[in-house]
Amino acid sequence: MLKGAACKTRGQQGFSLVELILAILIGLILIGGVMSLYVSTRGAQRNSDEQLRMVNDARYAIETIGYDLRHAGSWGATSQQISINCRLGGQCSFGDTPKVATGDCATLDYTNLDRPLFGANDSNPYGSTCATNSYKANTDILQVRYADSSSTATDAVAKDTVYVRANVLGGKLFVAAADGVLPDHNGRKWLSPDFDYTTKNYPLVSHVYYVSENTDPGDGIPSLRRVSLEAGPKMKDEVVLSGVEDLQVQYGVPDPAPANKCDKTTVATYVNANAINTDLDWQKVTAVKVYILMRSLRKDRAGIKENRTFSYAGKTADESDGYHRFLASSVINLRNTNRLDEVAAGRGGC
Repeated sequence: MLKGAACKTRGQQGFSLVELILAILIGLILIGGVMSLYVSTRGAQRNSDEQLRMVNDARYAIETIGYDLRHAGSWGATSQQISINCRLGGQCSFGDTPKVATGDCATLDYTNLDRPLFGANDSNPYGSTCATNSYKANTDILQVRYADSSSTATDAVAKDTVYVRANVLGGKLFVAAADGVLPDHNGRKWLSPDFDYTTKNYPLVSHVYYVSENTDPGDGIPSLRRVSLEAGPKMKDEVVLSGVEDLQVQYGVPDPAPANKCDKTTVATYVNANAINTDLDWQKVTAVKVYILMRSLRKDRAGIKENRTFSYAGKTADESDGYHRFLASSVINLRNTNRLDEVAAGRGGC
């Protein structure tokens, strides 16, 4: 019995050392392949997610700017800014000159209703006054003004907030001195209930868009920022969207001598901001072409295999620095161009 048991024991042999080493090597090769596939797949997924983020963010930026542009030059119940008292350069009686806004681009710049649209080509014309949070050189600045389409009841007027109070005959820009208090209009014809015209209070909107070198101080992640008019009155500078590397804007201007003299909206050409010189020229802009260049938040760890080149508004960009990019553009038609009587006057009264 003992001899048989010994023989049985000698038959239960394991792997030899060579076999064990080979098994380990094969296992390591398989694990390495799986890990390599995982890393490759994860990198591709990360790049895909980043691309999707840039697409969605670019769409958001275009929609945000587009909303402002479509409302530019809208002044509530009145159709023409020339009939609004107390705007910059306009008549303002009874000591109701609006307050200077803290952080404004220029003195009473927010009241410049004769310039509902303005831009600067690859520069910041305001220097140290606004749009100064690490402004990114060689990017455009876009400025838009209008009255909010939602009116505010008189008893809900908020202190130190800017409004355009208007009806179909005209209006007045004012800063509320206290909650629920209107300025002394002294019986002006557009004040309700004179002639039964409905007069409402429309909050004034003034926005300045620009690109910053950073999202948070010193992080090196570019961003789209906006300087907005708030109660005070004051201008508040805040981030709209991280990852925006460039904003370029071109302006559609009509033919100065169209075959049909009443054609004020058909775009003849798109020009940069430095080709538009006067308030009247800005008022003649009928469409705006906006370019948003997005940049990934981080470099591609594996390196970019295909260096794409993007061409837009006379500029080019590529991905040779290791960052992925996405370019979005849109043409926004201005809805209120036909309401500018200055344009009509310049076209023989159309």
